[in-house]
Amino acid sequence: MSKVDVLVRGGEVVSSAGVQRLDIAIDGGRIVALGQDIGAEARETVDAAGCLVLPGVVDAHTHPVYADDIERTSAAGAAAGVTTLLAYVGAFPSWGFEKAAVHEVVSRVIEDWQGRPVGDFGLHVAFDSVDDVAAEVPRLTELGVSSYKFFLAYRKRGMMVDDRALLAGMTAIAQAGGIVAVHAENGDGIDHLESQYWDRPDLPDSAFLACRGHLLEAEAILRVIALAQTTGVALYIPHVAAGSGMEVVELARRTSGVPVWIETCPHYLVLTNDEVLQHGALGKIAPPLRHDSDRESLWDAVAAGGVQVVGTDHAGRTRAMKAEGVNILQAPFGAEGIEHLLPLVYGLGVRTGRLGIERMVQVLSENPADIFGLSPRKGRIAVGADADLVLLDPGGTTRCAAEDHLGASDYCLYEGIELPGAVRRTIRRGVTIAVDGALVPGVSGGEYLARSGFHVRPIPRIDEVCDDLREIEVVP
Repeated sequence: MSKVDVLVRGGEVVSSAGVQRLDIAIDGGRIVALGQDIGAEARETVDAAGCLVLPGVVDAHTHPVYADDIERTSAAGAAAGVTTLLAYVGAFPSWGFEKAAVHEVVSRVIEDWQGRPVGDFGLHVAFDSVDDVAAEVPRLTELGVSSYKFFLAYRKRGMMVDDRALLAGMTAIAQAGGIVAVHAENGDGIDHLESQYWDRPDLPDSAFLACRGHLLEAEAILRVIALAQTTGVALYIPHVAAGSGMEVVELARRTSGVPVWIETCPHYLVLTNDEVLQHGALGKIAPPLRHDSDRESLWDAVAAGGVQVVGTDHAGRTRAMKAEGVNILQAPFGAEGIEHLLPLVYGLGVRTGRLGIERMVQVLSENPADIFGLSPRKGRIAVGADADLVLLDPGGTTRCAAEDHLGASDYCLYEGIELPGAVRRTIRRGVTIAVDGALVPGVSGGEYLARSGFHVRPIPRIDEVCDDLREIEVVP
């Protein structure tokens, strides 16, 4: 073999198929060879002995707005092995975007973000009840967008849609071969409960939890699956928090003829509603943190195939931002998480025996890449794929602490947790972008990833979830 740019030697390469000691030859940002004792001459040699070599993490759920921007969000992720992120954007003033034609907003975002982050990025586009979805989707498809989001909550923020608008949007997106993601909580029920307490300055933090109960999530999950079946659209339900929500998913999947992919987040796998009771708005996330039994149910679902993706829902906030409003109901939602994703799932999942490392690679890299049209370029260590790699030292230790954040959040929901394993190096398209939790100075160059819908690519078969929309017969 002729001279290559980079040779990663001696690591244990991990895929869903198993673990094997292999060298990796990289040239022009792509993997050009895999094998034992590759003899190529390299401009740079990386010693991976003693490390697990993982495909770069694909964080399928981020919000690089609020206190963070795309550069800072990507940097925070890179420190812990995230080489690709998918960000939610839309014509939402609450997210810092102007209220204009959605395709115009998205076009400007692509132009503005291109080349700025250290990792590569793609976009999910969110719609509200006044956006002309049928007119926007063809334009957005031309921009490389194939996944779209609707909210069944957040009326006060101008984001909530009703079932009629959701059905119309699902229909347009199904025709374009796209994926619909839905924030599944019953917004009318939540608003009814919150209206009784909205302006009370003495409101206990527990009221937030009482206004967003399990059934309000489980009901919405069942409803959106039924509506997806009605329209024949592929469905992705992000940030599932309730164990009862997973029971509903399994019930609906028995009769659903459309793919229903489920995402949960590390905070639902690790934390409980005690964070809200002890720390108030710092732990305010929607759906809310729930109970130990929910946490256990979600770990089981990740391991057994009920959950296909673990993404962060990263939304960097500061303590000052979280203190806004007269009570917890008026405080902003969200928490950081992108720089803890891999350490938490490895340390509290793989090393505790909750799931195998092969399954971890599936839910953090392979599945999100397959679902959202990033394969075969992303998500796997394979010849021809982008050389996105993470060197994870199983003998190292990671301590979660706000003082170490590369993102803007000055608090950490996982403060003080010590985890087995440490990310030693993150490589994006053959370029080292982070070493031992620190960003390489001067690195940038993240690319926008245009993606195609199911009208031009096959629907992936993942965890036995339905894989062919062409077999679905929708009866008017």
